[in-house]
Formats: sequence, C-alpha cells, structure tokens
Amino acid sequence: MSYYYQNLENFAKSNLQQCSYKLSFVNFQDANGTLLLNTLTQCQNLKKISMNFNYIMDFSQEEWNQFKILESLYEENNLKDKTISNIINNLNICMNLKILSLGIENIPFTSIEVKNLIIGASKIQILENLTLSFNKSFFDEQSMAYLAEEIINCQNLNTLALRFQQELITALSINNLFDQICKIKQLESLKIEIIQNMKDKFSFYEVINQITKVSNLKNLKLNLSFNQINYGKEVGDQIMKFENIKSLELNLDSTNMKDDQFSILCGQLLRFKSLFNLSLSLRANELGDSSTLSLSQFLKSTSNIKIFTFDLRDNLICLECNKYLQSFLESLSNLYSLNLFYTQFQLSSIEKQIKKKAKRLIQYDRIFDKLDEENYIYHQKYVVQQNWKYDHEKTHFQKIQYQDYDYDYDYEDLF
Repeated sequence: MSYYYQNLENFAKSNLQQCSYKLSFVNFQDANGTLLLNTLTQCQNLKKISMNFNYIMDFSQEEWNQFKILESLYEENNLKDKTISNIINNLNICMNLKILSLGIENIPFTSIEVKNLIIGASKIQILENLTLSFNKSFFDEQSMAYLAEEIINCQNLNTLALRFQQELITALSINNLFDQICKIKQLESLKIEIIQNMKDKFSFYEVINQITKVSNLKNLKLNLSFNQINYGKEVGDQIMKFENIKSLELNLDSTNMKDDQFSILCGQLLRFKSLFNLSLSLRANELGDSSTLSLSQFLKSTSNIKIFTFDLRDNLICLECNKYLQSFLESLSNLYSLNLFYTQFQLSSIEKQIKKKAKRLIQYDRIFDKLDEENYIYHQKYVVQQNWKYDHEKTHFQKIQYQDYDYDYDYEDLF
C-alpha cells in the first residue's frame, strides 16, 4: 500500500495489523517527524517497510552542479537528516522487521547522520534486506567512510542495495566500502548503483575486482551509468572469484563504451561459469555492428546462460542489414528467455528469424523505443544517432531496391 500522509494520528489505529507499508512523502515537514515515529513504533507487526522522502524544488541543473542551494534546504520547516536517522534508530521496536528500504532525495545528509542511520539499521535484530538510496543529498567521502564503518554490524543481511545518484563518491571510498561489505558473511545479493557521480572517474574493472571480495555472492547488479568510465584492458584474475554468481545485471548506459571495450567485456563474462541470468544495458554508447559479432561469440561459448536481456538502443547497430546477423541468430539457440531492446527498423523479418533459430525460447519480449529526449545525456547523442539513421536507412532502402546485397555500409566516418 502507498500512503501520502495527511492524517498521521489516525493511521496507526486503522493499520496496526498490516505487515508491509510503502510510504512516500513529498516536502514532509520536520514537525511531523515525531508523530511519524510514534505511528511506526505502534505497528509492531511490521515485516517490511519502504519509506521515501523527497523535497521538491525548482532549481536548475547548473545550480545543482554548483551546490548553491544548500542553505535553502535548511529552512526551518523542512525535514532534517537528524529526524530521519532518529526514525530508523527507533525501528528496532518492530521485532519482526526483515526488509527496510529508505530513499532520500534533495535532502542534505550530513556524514554523522549517515553514521547514526546505519547504527539504527544495525539495531534491527533480524533485518535481512536493506536498501539505501541517496539522490542529490551531498553524500561525500566522509559519509561513505561512516557507512563502511557501521555496515559490518548488519551481520544478518543477505541482500544489500546501495544507490547514489548525483553524489560526491570517490574511488577510494568505494574500495573502503567493499573492504567492509565483504565481512557480512551471509550476504548473497548485492546491488550497487553509482549514477552520474559528481566526483571521481571510475575504473570499471577495478570496481569489479573490489566486488570480488564479497565471496558468497549469487546475485549482483552493478549500475555505473552516466559516468566517465575507464575501461582499461588490464584485467586481473580476481574476476574468476565470481564462481557462484547466478544472476548478473550490468548497466553501463552512456559511458562511451566502444566496440573493442565491449569485446573485452564479453571475454571477461566467460569467466562467470555459473551464470544463468544475464542482463546488459549498454544504451547510448558507441557500439557498432562488430559488437554484434562479439556478443554472438560470447553466447556461443557459454551454454549456461538461459535468460538474457540486452539493451542496445541508441547505438550504431543495425540488426536488419548487419553482416553478423546470422551469427547472432545462431547464438540464441540455448536461450529460454530473451528480452531485446533496440531502435525500430525493419524488425518483422528479424523477429521471424529469431523465433526460427531460438527454438528453446519460452519467453521472448522486445521493446522498440525512441530516444528519451527528457534525459539531456541521451539528448546529446540524438543528433549523431539521427544523422546516422537517416543516411543508413536511405542507403539501406536503396540497397533493397537495387538488390545490391553485397553493400557494406561504413558508419565510422560520422565521427
């Protein structure tokens, strides 16, 4: 259930027997914090709670980037970080609480209150699943240090999800975080999202190698989208420690990945010997037709992957006239479930071939999507994509008209 709190006093009386709450607050007033805390502590049957606090403001992206708005966020009536951490610190009275999700957006969080928040979570004795999401909350290196220091006290966790969007995360603080997360012995599922970071540039394989410290992982989701990523070719053998990973989701949208870097990534994915479910989101990169060949070779070389999701929208790949199309279709033969996301272009014939070649498919979903112009990072690539598509489709239709099937279009001169 979702509630927008208008009558906190009556809430607990009418919902004492509920076991799961999803609470969303927009511009929640700090004065109501005590009332909310009293309400939650009366609901002792809680097994799962999700709370999202969002302060809506009308500031430009430039003002966010320059952090000129900090003082305005501390107006007298706005929700304070101390109030939120105090709420979490008192949730230990909910003796059955196993799942806790907390989302914070546009609310500044000092490092000491991050520490207090995690201390509060560690007091929840049977907590198994913890999700923390910070978006534009000025989460910095000291905040991450406190998070790393206290997270090891949550020893009952089997699932941990950490999401940071437009924050101030450093590469060193990421390393320190995983040094501590690896001490949570029961952890099996890990979700790390660092989206559009405002501080450091990340090395993809260094982050991967840090995650390998968490030895018992079975499910991993890593989202580094909208960052400047260094895809170095030097990859250590640490990645082979992912021998127990069953499900892997990688989101590397808008990270300027190129064909040779994707080829290396495919080679590294072959080391995941137990992988059953693989999801790759590589939207709005610089991948061309040769990446289809790299993907085909990867899928042909692994027989254990049965569920595959691949988002290649807003790249420079044309499935219809791709000379590696047949190789790609043949690589689908072992899949049970296939989800493709790509730009719409002469798709009917491809769908027929997919269904013919991938005979074991139980589920096949495909989404044809145009560029999301609301996202300014995608929009930056829009002109290049449209010019490429215009020239490509014009040439492609001429090829069909004149039956010149040996034509091989070269898109590289667009850059």
